Amino acid sequence: MGSNISTVAAVRVTDYAAESVAAGIGQALALLGGWERFVQPGDRVLLKPNLLEGVPAECAVTTHPEVLRAVIRQVKALGAVPVVGDSPGVSGTLKAAEKCGIAAVCSEESVRLV
Repeated sequence: MGSNISTVAAVRVTDYAAESVAAGIGQALALLGGWERFVQPGDRVLLKPNLLEGVPAECAVTTHPEVLRAVIRQVKALGAVPVVGDSPGVSGTLKAAEKCGIAAVCSEESVRLV
């Protein structure tokens, strides 16, 4: 059986300021070969923010809304269409997304939440 090798990139970001998060995500993707390796203009890209439970972002249970915002913006900059989707086990998607701030980011960035 052939080997299956995965590559992981980690970049330290010390706060959730929009500029810091966007720079960190950009650096991490550069280490993986750049966004263009994964996303092409016109692609529809599902972003799954790990909506485990509807709790405030400060609880660090779900993906922080600023991380999602940075990814949305970078995907859009490539000419692709981001869609945010998940299926949390404890509460419904919309309820969880509203409580953790993900729904607000989707609305502000004009991205569909499914």
